[in-house]
Amino acid sequence: MNPLHRSDTRLAIDMGQRLLRAVEARVRRGSIDVLRAISVEAPDTLDTSDPVAVGAWMRDALAAAGIETNRATFAVNREAASHKRLVLATTHAEDFADMTRLAMLRELGAAAEGVEIDFVPAGIEDGGTVVHALAVPRREIDFIRRMAEQARVRVARISLRTFGTAALLETLDDGAPDDSLRLAIDWTGEGLELCFVSGGQVRHSRGAELKYQRDAGAAAESAVTEVRRSWAAWRLSQPEVTVAKSIVFGEREVVRRIAGGVEDAVGPIVELASHPRVHGRTEAIDSCWPLAGMLLEQSLRRPRFDVAAPRRAPDLAARRRMRAYAAVGAIGISLLAGWTIGAKDLGALKARAVDLGEKAEGAKAESQRFKREYFRAAHLAAWEEAAPHWLDLLVDVGAFAPDQTRVVFDLFNGTLDAGTVRLVKEQDKATRIAVRRPTRVTVEGEARERTAVDGLREAFLKDQRFSLESPGTDRVGGRRLPMPFTFILRPGGAAPGAATGSGAGTSSGTAAPAGAGAGA
Repeated sequence: MNPLHRSDTRLAIDMGQRLLRAVEARVRRGSIDVLRAISVEAPDTLDTSDPVAVGAWMRDALAAAGIETNRATFAVNREAASHKRLVLATTHAEDFADMTRLAMLRELGAAAEGVEIDFVPAGIEDGGTVVHALAVPRREIDFIRRMAEQARVRVARISLRTFGTAALLETLDDGAPDDSLRLAIDWTGEGLELCFVSGGQVRHSRGAELKYQRDAGAAAESAVTEVRRSWAAWRLSQPEVTVAKSIVFGEREVVRRIAGGVEDAVGPIVELASHPRVHGRTEAIDSCWPLAGMLLEQSLRRPRFDVAAPRRAPDLAARRRMRAYAAVGAIGISLLAGWTIGAKDLGALKARAVDLGEKAEGAKAESQRFKREYFRAAHLAAWEEAAPHWLDLLVDVGAFAPDQTRVVFDLFNGTLDAGTVRLVKEQDKATRIAVRRPTRVTVEGEARERTAVDGLREAFLKDQRFSLESPGTDRVGGRRLPMPFTFILRPGGAAPGAATGSGAGTSSGTAAPAGAGAGA
């Protein structure tokens, strides 16, 4: 087999009491291509009640037919299962499983022991939910599993053969309205199934086991009897319903006799020889049409029965756990994402910090040079601004002299000392340089008598504008007057020329070089 086609190739198997039927097809969207179809009679020596023996024989039969697909859908015959159409009084999907199981247990009674129940929702009716329920004894499922294991075929799905028949009728383009009732008579050689389908749903189905007979006439006679019995039972419950179309499929010679034998009761019956959605080797199908329908059902992409893995009621505790796990996972992912983004941003910030540090280190020397130049200029400006008002000081000192017949000033010498320089830091203001330059005034003169000199000295001592640094020099013999004197004054207090006298030599911002002076 081409390995490119292995992935979409499916296998359907129906193992009866004596006959093995199988269809291998390539499943496409909405259709299938039949590759192989076989109907093989088991040898009389085979114990068909032994799943191991049947599985070993099946393996050889499939291999002999060239069937290599190892994953199959297994069919259960209608007579071995129970199918019910139920209306559940709820529309909540989480309640379907439990309510369906309870309803089927009531329907089956004592036969409910040891069955697997699956269901498929089929719409809304009268405020409730329509479901089709299928119950299959667990012993049948176990038999299929053991048989498949021995045949080295994996069980993909276990379903009712009837639903393959229903899929064929549903997709049959025969011109009849979709809601019209169709009847399918499926003769397998070992059993007979009647399936009534309308609107894409199985409305009624009935199956009966028949004895396998190699003689076509005898097989057809027993089949006709069973069809008449099943039809009569259905007609009693549905006397007013009209069947739009009846189809029969199976081995051609037998189904022709069946159609002729029940036509007077059922109406015209046609043999299914082809199907618009089943392509490939359809001439080899005959009694395997329902198996092709089971594979066609897979191509329709809709809910299907599978008693091998039936639908269960949701585990609400598990759902809460999963929500908690999801929340924890979301938190973990968020934390991991946050940590990842943070680590990335931190790395970027560190790289930027290193880059800025390198730039700052490179600019540090330039910044320091700029600061030196700035404070050098500010220092010079502060010195230039520290210039006392010498004329005002001269006027203030001259005001202390009595009349010129008693005291004469000979010398007025102003000296500006070097002083100190300091940095002044004020909040919200730029750092500035302040220069304090003490001012010293030397006054020399002559007096007529000692008392005049003492009075002048006392006047300077009492005045708050000046401080007398030297008490003066007592000398005798001046050029004009007999008592010479020398006073060294340091101004302090109000600025020179003000009502209170001269000011100290303190400057802010600029200063002049030391040693400047004035004399009079």
